[in-house]
Amino acid sequence: MKASLGIGRWLVASLLVVVGVQHFLYTAFLAANVVPAWIPFPAFDVRLVAVAFLAAAVALTTGIHARLAGILLGLLFLIFVVTTHAPRIAIRYGNGNEWTSGFVALAMCGGAWLLAGGAASGRISRIDEGLRGTGSCCFGAALVGFGVLHFFDASRSIRVGPPWIALQPWAWMVGALLLACGGAIVLRRWTTIAAIALATVLLVFFAVVYVPRLLASPHNPAPWTSGFEILAIAGSALALSAKQMPRNKSEE
Repeated sequence: MKASLGIGRWLVASLLVVVGVQHFLYTAFLAANVVPAWIPFPAFDVRLVAVAFLAAAVALTTGIHARLAGILLGLLFLIFVVTTHAPRIAIRYGNGNEWTSGFVALAMCGGAWLLAGGAASGRISRIDEGLRGTGSCCFGAALVGFGVLHFFDASRSIRVGPPWIALQPWAWMVGALLLACGGAIVLRRWTTIAAIALATVLLVFFAVVYVPRLLASPHNPAPWTSGFEILAIAGSALALSAKQMPRNKSEE
């Protein structure tokens, strides 16, 4: 439990650091293109989110207020889903990029709550059970969404695969894997097996696909964001796979 949960924390924290630094480097672009127009002081908001991400990364890796950090981080990603991604999806519902970004935010919302639910020492409480239950539902639903996209927007999914793998079958295979893992997590059937299988595939995918891209163009922000999103989702899956001690009967 401690090993997989600890690795999961570090993988999620790695995304928070990368995205947090990018929020400082590309403040003007994010303020103009990502922050909703109705929100005042967009540049300040971008920097505030960057600070929140970096603070959460420190909390998760050091274990200091990790539970609180996970709860707040999940709420922050949920706010992103509701205020930013959902309206953009409603306007550009035929754009696979918008759906993917929304599902990434939903997956990270679930992953943050999974980390928060696993941060308690000793036996878990009702709150921890609720965090893990809600987190697993959000995380699993996002995986199902990713899987569906691989069938309806296969042209985009194909481009993320290694160039030596046949195109259309690659998209379908990955889509089927995501649907199976997401469905198992939502239905709470073979959850640990699904989470470990997903984490393993995503870590291999990062090593085979994104490490070469990062080495080839280290100054391009796109592979850094996409690659570390893959790592964070793998980390969330590892957090889900972590076994917890049963709830103390005195708490019932």
